Amino acid sequence: MNATRGWTPPQAFWAYLEAARQRINERAPDADAFASELNMMLNRASDTIVRDFESAALRDYDLSWSQYRVLHCLWLAGPLEQREVVEVTGMSRALVSSTVKLLTRKQLVTSTCAAHDGRVRQLSLTEVGEETIGRAYRAQNAREVWWVDTLTPAERGILLILLRKLTRGKADS
Repeated sequence: MNATRGWTPPQAFWAYLEAARQRINERAPDADAFASELNMMLNRASDTIVRDFESAALRDYDLSWSQYRVLHCLWLAGPLEQREVVEVTGMSRALVSSTVKLLTRKQLVTSTCAAHDGRVRQLSLTEVGEETIGRAYRAQNAREVWWVDTLTPAERGILLILLRKLTRGKADS
């Protein structure tokens, strides 16, 4: 990584990936270098796409990726307990908590005590939050379409099946 620029040129990543495969085979011959490469590629793809979403779609709405995820979750599911947002988004409790605080300050989300237990936080979109996520989703979805447009419909289906399988883990294999 070039510290002066703060980013890794794409060609550096591909060179790194090739070198990593060779070094893994040298340093840990019993390891599965293919599994490592696959996971590095999944992380790279995810990071690249999220950075694009934040800069191309969410910046106009002053939303980070984590803020978008919480708003999107509430937009689709309706009011939820904070722990349910953690479960649905896969985000950590700490990240959801700090994100909700920011969204509350922005007046996009309300956080109230749940009727059944005063210690439990119930999250809801405000009217402004509802409008914001509706507009942000349309911008986000345009970027989603842009990204998957490089794949044929069959490739999209296969990739979705494979990602579902990886996400569910061995229990559902």
